[in-house]
Amino acid sequence: MDGIYIPTLKSPRLTLRAFCADDLEHLLAMANDPEVTRHLHEGPAPSAGDIWQRMAFALGHWGLRGYGMMAVDDQDGFVGRLGIYHPHDAPEPQLSYIPCRRCWGKGYATEGAGVIRNWMFATHRPRRLTSQIARDNIASARVAFKLGAVQDGTTERAGAMFDIWSYSTPT
Repeated sequence: MDGIYIPTLKSPRLTLRAFCADDLEHLLAMANDPEVTRHLHEGPAPSAGDIWQRMAFALGHWGLRGYGMMAVDDQDGFVGRLGIYHPHDAPEPQLSYIPCRRCWGKGYATEGAGVIRNWMFATHRPRRLTSQIARDNIASARVAFKLGAVQDGTTERAGAMFDIWSYSTPT
């Protein structure tokens, strides 16, 4: 392996980039904000060590798959995480977007997720790209809908039901 390539992607207001050590405090704050995590069903609040491992996992995912999760910044700094996650036993890659609370209502999730969705379809051409969205997460479902996804089934994870949203190749 010659190294891991993680692109920097841009939109008019956002920069999507690789995680760095300085993101630890921001990701830890997000992961310990019950309003941000109420739809994630990821278990108890993680420690700094847990978040560090998640960042390392995300970076390694790029090496194994050629895509993965990214940090997102606006002109004022860190605004969240988003990207493509593809567990080893999953049939297709999954688009995930989690903005921090200061960014809610600004359209950042839609803007950033649109950038990574378009990049994924252009570079990797997946047969299918999905998001798993908690049934009561109306804001996230709205983002998927704005990006052209359609509700296409359900799945259970961590004792909660999630709707599966499928994205088509952008036009």
